[in-house]
Amino acid sequence: SVCLLENIIKQNQKNNRQTVVFDLSGEIKGNKLIATKDFKLPLNSSTLDYVFDRGFDDASAENRAFIQDIFSELSDYIKTIEYIPFNDFNAVIDYEFKRTQLLQLIILKNRLLQFDKQGIFAQTQKDFKILDEKLNSDTTLVIDLSRVEDSLQTEYISYVYSLLEDTVNNSDKKIYYQSFL
Repeated sequence: SVCLLENIIKQNQKNNRQTVVFDLSGEIKGNKLIATKDFKLPLNSSTLDYVFDRGFDDASAENRAFIQDIFSELSDYIKTIEYIPFNDFNAVIDYEFKRTQLLQLIILKNRLLQFDKQGIFAQTQKDFKILDEKLNSDTTLVIDLSRVEDSLQTEYISYVYSLLEDTVNNSDKKIYYQSFL
């Protein structure tokens, strides 16, 4: 099936069709960007929701409510900017912990440390803008999601689709979405 997909990609290149392929196994050859290595997600309102929804399932109801209050306040602010550098977000949480010594912030700090080790979120604009640039300039792009867990693959795919929708809305060229999961 990988051979068939690679042939489809080559045919689309010959016909000058823009093609985006989500590679969940890491086996497809071609013009490739690897999630967490070549590009990262911006910490914006959508990904902030992901962090809260996926990051605190095991927290007690009280701790989850406390963390939700922090995220609610941040959610209003984050709508006014493009993204928050992940290190800056961590620094704010560290500062608040040093100031208040609240146990709930330790839970949040530990979970953010796990996200940081996975290399999911952008520290700079370049970390996520490279994907947008490639989508606008390259005819074919393979997006390798093999290094991230399933729920995160969904988040990356949603982010790519949002960029593709922006490209379609700002362009006269046809874009053919092909996703082989």
